[in-house]
Amino acid sequence: MYTPPDPVLYSHLGDIQFSLKNYPLAVKAWKTSLSLTRAKKDEVGGELPDAVELEEKIRRTGKMIQQRL
Repeated sequence: MYTPPDPVLYSHLGDIQFSLKNYPLAVKAWKTSLSLTRAKKDEVGGELPDAVELEEKIRRTGKMIQQRL
């Protein structure tokens, strides 16, 4: 049985990767979540992550990655 990708799960995956200090993987998961959220925003029902919050997480973590280089 196929289940389409879930933006909420990718958002949580990003949070988990961030807590494990896997920052590039966190950003990748959040970008996937953001893309899926934007694609599903017109669908009725279901929970979607906050796109603005995802963008902020991506921006802040990207800055952290740049500072570590």
